[in-house]
Amino acid sequence: MTEAASQIATALPATAGQSRDTVGQSLVNTTVTVLVDGEPADPGDRGELVVSGPTVTPGYLDDRATDDAFGEFGFHTGDRGYRDEDGRLWVVGRVDDRIVTGGENVDAAAVASTIRDCPGVEDAAVVGQPDEEWGQRVAALVVGDVGDDAVLAHCRSDLATYEVPKTVRVVDSLPRTPSGTVDRDAVQRLLQS
Repeated sequence: MTEAASQIATALPATAGQSRDTVGQSLVNTTVTVLVDGEPADPGDRGELVVSGPTVTPGYLDDRATDDAFGEFGFHTGDRGYRDEDGRLWVVGRVDDRIVTGGENVDAAAVASTIRDCPGVEDAAVVGQPDEEWGQRVAALVVGDVGDDAVLAHCRSDLATYEVPKTVRVVDSLPRTPSGTVDRDAVQRLLQS
């Protein structure tokens, strides 16, 4: 992360082998706080990752941007994650990727991960789409040799009812930005067409 001199946590080779999806533990003199409703969270609770320490920028050129990005516990990264009992950090998605459907919060990254575990699926992207009744509905763009019904059956076996996608579309590839990340706006457009 540019605002933190690029690195916040490191997974040592031995630790990374045991827990493949962790980003490791915070660097020395760097504090990562997981905030839930503005308060520090307990291990295992998911919230926004907030970073402070000597490598974190003191602010932006624009005072308003600085006020929006910093709080009592430091720089708000916009990433969602948690810390486990051993102090390892796990990033599970972005704050702005959360889908609220019928008053329930859905973690788009967790749904995409579940879909990727479905036999025949190579990749998936999950977004919230506008819904007149529920506010948003869960929608998935899926890559692989798989049908919509198989994806939905897999999701129903592993997810809460409100997390199961209401829309599934199988495509040849996910749209990506020049940096290689999933282009969420393009995903939205493909699912709406």
